[in-house]
Amino acid sequence: MIAGPTQEDRGSLRLFAFYVGNGTLFLPLERGYDRVDYLDALVEPGPALGQLFSVYAHARAAELRGAPLGPGGPDRRAARWFRSTFRPAQTLEPPVSAAELVPGCGVPWLDAVARFAAALGEGRLAPELLAGREYVSLVTCGGTGAGSTFELIMAIFTNVLALTGDEATAVRRTAQHVRSLVDDDYVVDPELTEDETVQEM
Repeated sequence: MIAGPTQEDRGSLRLFAFYVGNGTLFLPLERGYDRVDYLDALVEPGPALGQLFSVYAHARAAELRGAPLGPGGPDRRAARWFRSTFRPAQTLEPPVSAAELVPGCGVPWLDAVARFAAALGEGRLAPELLAGREYVSLVTCGGTGAGSTFELIMAIFTNVLALTGDEATAVRRTAQHVRSLVDDDYVVDPELTEDETVQEM
């Protein structure tokens, strides 16, 4: 069984997912930064979402060990890294290493989150439920950033992980919700509970 994440960590991840999904991850702008629309980069299957959450996971794990990776929290480090993929001249210190772009931070629940984000972003989440269905664009509401779909997806995953301590169960329950969003005839069984879907801090 996997211990955690805490309610505070679930809230932070939910908020991070909200910013990612609605196109405001790079706000507020820092001096000298132009606006970057990154939503299209997350519409099609690819590694970006998994890498983004892996950077977040490594930064949070470093915080938990008392050795933060530079100024700002994990959300700030992940956002700055992602922005640098569009604006390579805007670097961050310390630089993000290749190891930070994949799961393996050493904190089981954070690695589970990074693996989940990678599977979701690459379109390989729970193939027994989702194979052949296009769902990656749900992260950004089809590239429009209109809505909190990804926030709820991440809330369900982290809530179920906290409730059960079982990564496979968290993946399946979240995949059931994703299936219901792309398949009008699909019914989540058993129905998701309030504890699984709560989005409060």
